[in-house]
Amino acid sequence: MNDAATERQDVIDRARRRFPDHRVDIAFPVCLPVYELRLRVTEMEEHDLTTSARFVLQLVNLGVTQPIEIGRLLGLSGRYVAEAATELLSDGLAIQNIDAGIAITEKGEETLKAGGRSLRPRNMHLNVAYDPMSKRVADIDIEQLLDRDVVRKGGLFIVPAGPRPPRLSAIQIDEVRDYDALRRAPRRSADAQLLEVADIKDYKLRYRDDVTLVKLDAPNSDKPVFAAYRAMQYLESESASIQRLADNGKDVVPDEFKADQLSPPTSSVSASHEEAALVADISRLYSEVADKDEAAAVARAERGDTQSAAERAELGARVKELEAEKAELQNRLAEREAELREATKGEKRIIVTEEHRHVLLKAIDEA
Repeated sequence: MNDAATERQDVIDRARRRFPDHRVDIAFPVCLPVYELRLRVTEMEEHDLTTSARFVLQLVNLGVTQPIEIGRLLGLSGRYVAEAATELLSDGLAIQNIDAGIAITEKGEETLKAGGRSLRPRNMHLNVAYDPMSKRVADIDIEQLLDRDVVRKGGLFIVPAGPRPPRLSAIQIDEVRDYDALRRAPRRSADAQLLEVADIKDYKLRYRDDVTLVKLDAPNSDKPVFAAYRAMQYLESESASIQRLADNGKDVVPDEFKADQLSPPTSSVSASHEEAALVADISRLYSEVADKDEAAAVARAERGDTQSAAERAELGARVKELEAEKAELQNRLAEREAELREATKGEKRIIVTEEHRHVLLKAIDEA
């Protein structure tokens, strides 16, 4: 058994354990829709002050506020002092007074205590995977998603979900943070924190092909139950979405797998007295035909060279009688089956235990 078959069997076993009262019908791979979103987000990024800006801020904190005096004490030209002051003002670490002096802010004091490190907001773009079936940002590797043309060329089955791209209000910042933390690019700081999702810049519909869908027959019901699994993990939200599609009449089983279903669902229609009598009669005829077959076989086995010609002739005549009786029984059986089909025309019925062997042999013969 190859890896795919082994994994499929493991999924079937898990589905049986999760739904012990149901019967597994088929299990097959499916493609589920996933949107690749390009978001514009605001991120707080850790920033280190330049050396000149840090010394300028330290002097301002000591009460030296005039740029000329700061430049004289630090030995810097007016241009360097102006660049350092601009950095402090843009980061909100200092403010400029009416007399052109510089005053430190509360944020500036905190930055000095942190050794010249501060957090500054910046806009950036981030790609995330959004699952329209569970309506959440999902832990899916975008690099593993398939484009629609690849799915079509591969003949893969897409669940007819009719997904819609999300609106900005549907994107939860906590989900984006978790996704970003798992897949943060190496060049980005691990301490950076997302503040908000500002906009959805672009989206693209793609597909994941790592999901196995299991169809189960529910007891006392003609409505199947569907369970989705990914790497042995039960996908609750996706399963619920697929179940709603099936309940609404969507065809969630590909044509090539319908032939693999073990049996069509049967309704729990109660048999009438006439139908019950026909079924009982057919069952009795099955038994009699089997008895005739066995008797004929015994008679053939008993024939041999040690028997006299008269005995062999008598046994031969008996075998012909049995075969004639069998043919008559088979004709009566065909008539009873025709009556039963007419009595249950247009309805589904439960096959009784006695019919199983005959129905199976008949199906094999017709096939």
